[in-house]
Amino acid sequence: GLGPRLLEKLIQAGLVQTADDIFRLKAESLAGLEGLGEKSADNLIKSIQSARQISFDRFLIALSLPRVGIEKARQLARVFKSFDALLKAEPDDFERLPDFGKETASALKAWLSDEANISLVHKLIKAGVKIIPYRSEKEGRLKGLKFALTGTLSRPRNEVKDLIESLGGRVAPSLSKQVDFLLAGERPGSKLTQAQKLGVKVLSEEDFKKMVS
Repeated sequence: GLGPRLLEKLIQAGLVQTADDIFRLKAESLAGLEGLGEKSADNLIKSIQSARQISFDRFLIALSLPRVGIEKARQLARVFKSFDALLKAEPDDFERLPDFGKETASALKAWLSDEANISLVHKLIKAGVKIIPYRSEKEGRLKGLKFALTGTLSRPRNEVKDLIESLGGRVAPSLSKQVDFLLAGERPGSKLTQAQKLGVKVLSEEDFKKMVS
């Protein structure tokens, strides 16, 4: 819900100056913006709230670290566990990781030595962003299990997907016999009938909570 045009309006209105300001927005402060209705404002705030919690690897990707893509971000999150530990690392520590050469290690250390970058991270955390330790797919109680999602869930789907993957499971884009469980929220639609035909076990949100707790 936060595209370039709306972000530009927020900046012009003085509501957002740095990224952490996004997490301090209130629905009432958005009400006066041109073209943004009450429902759109509420939806945007809900989207922002769901983005407050993020796994360490995805947080590193969101920071746009130099020369660091998805796989490198996962390696960093797996090895260093926290942002503070990452700050203490030296270029040699990065070079020991697979596919991290001298140039990548040097560029990464330079980024982590920039006070403006460090300040931004601390501001995001102070604004309520919670970084969850990374867990590889080989870890967790859902290891080897494949899920499909349907219906309206009590949490945003990307949040549920992150939880499943952090516990070792996978989320399939569609339903098939290879799927172990269908997590069904309210108004599940045709996937529920399809799951019953395929013999895929259907979980309610309460069942799922018990599984992961």
